[in-house]
Amino acid sequence: FTGLTGDEEALQALTRRYRVTYGYGEKDDAGNYDVSHSNAVFAFGRDGDAQLLIREDDPKEAVMADLSRLLAH
Repeated sequence: FTGLTGDEEALQALTRRYRVTYGYGEKDDAGNYDVSHSNAVFAFGRDGDAQLLIREDDPKEAVMADLSRLLAH
């Protein structure tokens, strides 16, 4: 799995813009590491702007309705 990537400056700018956090765990002997991050999901419109913020405690029915409206446009 590959999440959001980029140089550190770009990642910092995005975390400020969307008010999210992330951090890196210790590397293991193979160079692998865990990344901790905010657990909200952003849905973006065709124009590239964030249209919807989905949190894990949002009611499933409300999320589905919001996504349906977003996909209809």
